[in-house]
Amino acid sequence: MVRAKFKCESAEGNGRAVLRAVYGPENEPWSTATPHGELQITITNPDAQKFEVGKCYYLDFSLAE
Repeated sequence: MVRAKFKCESAEGNGRAVLRAVYGPENEPWSTATPHGELQITITNPDAQKFEVGKCYYLDFSLAE
């Protein structure tokens, strides 16, 4: 598993959110310098629209079998 730390840059009322990778110890396993990554997601379930601008979130990547 690889864990990445992302920060919410924008969250719109239509459920669209944009998150970008941030530097920190959590990102060193996959990026020893400046991490780069972006996630754009649209969540249509209002109960699942939990992203807040300026807050950080972990993304855990593991093999889906």
